[in-house]
Amino acid sequence: MERNKYQIGLDGGGTGTQVCVRCPSCEKEEFFVLGPLNLNGQTKEKTRQTLRQLQEELHKRQLSEEDCTGIAMGAAGISNPDTKKFLTVQMEKMGFSCPVLVYGDHETALAAELESCHGVILISGTGSICYGIDRQGNQVRTGGWGHLIDDRGSGYAIAVDILSSVVQAWDGRGEQTILTELVFEQLGIKELTELIHYIYAPERSKKEIASLAALIGKAGEQKDAVALNIQERTADALYEMVQAVHKKMPAEKELVLAGSVLKNNQRIQSSLIEKLNMEHPQWSIRTAQHSAATGALRLLDRTERQERI
Repeated sequence: MERNKYQIGLDGGGTGTQVCVRCPSCEKEEFFVLGPLNLNGQTKEKTRQTLRQLQEELHKRQLSEEDCTGIAMGAAGISNPDTKKFLTVQMEKMGFSCPVLVYGDHETALAAELESCHGVILISGTGSICYGIDRQGNQVRTGGWGHLIDDRGSGYAIAVDILSSVVQAWDGRGEQTILTELVFEQLGIKELTELIHYIYAPERSKKEIASLAALIGKAGEQKDAVALNIQERTADALYEMVQAVHKKMPAEKELVLAGSVLKNNQRIQSSLIEKLNMEHPQWSIRTAQHSAATGALRLLDRTERQERI
């Protein structure tokens, strides 16, 4: 990319961070992926490491900090009041003197899909959240309060349900399930004690636990009753999140489905859509198609326009 003034949009999540670098004068956009960016699910040092990766990628492209005219960051865990301050301070320490705007990753995801920047988005990835904003700018959210107390319907919650089913099947409290075999195979273990050692290891990350959620689809394809039940409970949890937003924002009828769970698990997505169609046949429901990093830049543009007025 030529040496020009540029802007950065980031979509930070518990698993990875998508970056869009935009050069307005040469009408170019370039995308790349970094590590996770979620202070509720990782240490501050891990977050600094991701931001240093960003700086390294910019330098590879001969882009200097002083040429950046604006940064918009969508970050998971934004409900933590310290997150915005920490991210802003880190960018300043790295030499960026331009405005740094920090949004929830749910805000940037919605802006990426709906040009009007209003409507409702349901995200189920490593974590989960449902977020809506109406034409007057009123905002409503359900979920997204972190994996320790919430994140129902998320990849992390699915993984916990899988692991709970495995231990209960092992000791005779629960129904036998192919999930035991799948989990042991993925982790390369043979005994429950090895599973416990893996799960409770001090270095074990939320991302690593959540990655086990992908096994639910494999087990579901084999008609495993435990897996099918977990998938249905997941769809129910996501439905409840959407309904809670709808009650406070009944005029909005556009819903976007986003996140790895809804993208990759057809059974959960189909079950959810069926429930929603029965209750709201007039809604427009579609899956996300764009990087939320572009949504961050759209919000940056909107803020700059408002400041000029």
